[in-house]
Amino acid sequence: MFGYWEFRTHGHSIRIVPQSEKRWIIMDGDDALESHPSDLAALDALLAGSTCLLSDGINTAELGLPDDLSEWRFVRLR
Repeated sequence: MFGYWEFRTHGHSIRIVPQSEKRWIIMDGDDALESHPSDLAALDALLAGSTCLLSDGINTAELGLPDDLSEWRFVRLR
């Protein structure tokens, strides 16, 4: 199953996208924010807001993102 996770909130489309076989990148729209070793590590970074600051200055920890990827939309890619 190949695809990415997406959650839309507060005017942002936050995505956790596979960058390679072993890396996942956090995206806000077309902006690449950070790369992580797994989708769960990327989610943890988003929830902690430790290094993810969006272009409008919002810390990702303030977005109210679900802490379980099952609550995100999975977008399948071909």
